[in-house]
Amino acid sequence: MTTGKSVHHADEYDASVVISAATGQSPLRVHGIPIMSVDFTAQPIGAVIGRDVLGLCVLIYDGARGTFTVAY
Repeated sequence: MTTGKSVHHADEYDASVVISAATGQSPLRVHGIPIMSVDFTAQPIGAVIGRDVLGLCVLIYDGARGTFTVAY
C-alpha cells in the first residue's frame, strides 16, 4: 500500500497479540507490539500480522485450498 507523494499520518499503539491454541496447549502471547491504525473498510481485511509475530511461528499457506496453518 502506498500513500503517494504526500505523507500519511496514523495513530500508533502498543498492543498484545494472542493466538489461540489447540485444546490443552498454551496460546502464543506476544506483548508490546507496536501497531498503527489503518482504515481497511474498502477491503476484506481485519488486520495484517507482521513478520515480527510470524517470525515466532511456522506458517504454512496452501493457496490452492485457501487455507493456512500456524504452529509455534
